[in-house]
Amino acid sequence: MSAEHGPSAGEYIGHHLTHLQNKPMGGIVDFTVFNMDSLFWAISLGVIGCMVMWLAARRATSGVPGRLQAAVELMKEMVDAQAKSLVHNAESRKVVAP
Repeated sequence: MSAEHGPSAGEYIGHHLTHLQNKPMGGIVDFTVFNMDSLFWAISLGVIGCMVMWLAARRATSGVPGRLQAAVELMKEMVDAQAKSLVHNAESRKVVAP
């Protein structure tokens, strides 16, 4: 029985950079090429994230927050803190984060 070798790291990356594309790349940078698997996951996770945020906003209370509301508030504060560390101007930061 012979041992089969898998692809090298370069072959593996090359396969996944060309798999499920709408057309072959025309050069090093080609903005007309879409990776369908990446689009699927990005749109799916975006919809799920919006649904979770909508659900948390619908259930939000002004008193003691529930677990979902607290989790959403923590995520919002994390994004805000990262934006403040990267963009120091308050007016410019409005474009980057809430």
